[in-house]
Amino acid sequence: MVVDSEVQQMFFDEYCIIKGLILIKEILDIRNKLGVSQRDLARLVGLGDITITRYELGSIPTKSSSTIIQSLEDRNNVVTMFKSNKDRITKKGTKSIQLYLEKTDPIKYTGNRQYSKEKFSQLTALFISLFKNNDEKMFVTKLNKLLFYADFNYFKKIGESITGSKYQKLSYGPVPKSYTFKYDMNPYLSTISTEEKVDYVLNETVEYDELNADEITIAEAVFNYFKGKNGKYISNVSYLEEAWLKTEEGCDISYDMSNTLKITV
Repeated sequence: MVVDSEVQQMFFDEYCIIKGLILIKEILDIRNKLGVSQRDLARLVGLGDITITRYELGSIPTKSSSTIIQSLEDRNNVVTMFKSNKDRITKKGTKSIQLYLEKTDPIKYTGNRQYSKEKFSQLTALFISLFKNNDEKMFVTKLNKLLFYADFNYFKKIGESITGSKYQKLSYGPVPKSYTFKYDMNPYLSTISTEEKVDYVLNETVEYDELNADEITIAEAVFNYFKGKNGKYISNVSYLEEAWLKTEEGCDISYDMSNTLKITV
């Protein structure tokens, strides 16, 4: 009796699941994530050159091989193995792995600091307070750009961001990642929504005890630079930043791009 290939694959997968072995699909996903060939993946984890090829063709992997390949789901393990086995990997594979590590480097996207909800909330409140004192409303477009310039200017000068927030490229400029959620969760803000715009106001007095003197100085300098400017002007300025121009739509912006800032304070 001829066993249908799909049925055979189903039994193979079921066996691997029961035994705790890696599935072919999981190997393929890891290879695609790293952008490497079967041979380079084998070399990365210290296995024989054709081991991954055999596994992808249906050979049952050993428990130890499964464990070491599965460990590549953790970026830190990729870093460790790459350092140990880099000399065995082809130039093409090396470039692909380096690109993966660059794209997933948490330092690049959080500004060498763990995200702080309180610092983000207080910095946001500080900007709203400064513009309120200048009789200017704080609409979402302006707020997004001011936070970007504060965090990136601070990183440029100090080597770390103020808030640890990630920023991403959207069609209307650089914005804090998940900014709507972050603003909604800010205990100091109230949101006033109209059909055309979203305005933010303070609902209580804020003590900026999570922001140090240098961070407040940078924030005030950013405010002074854009004081009296509307959201459209600030957006147009941000479109000229290489941090926005050289990042793909929807992707996180690397803090390394702070070195190219046109607007510095």
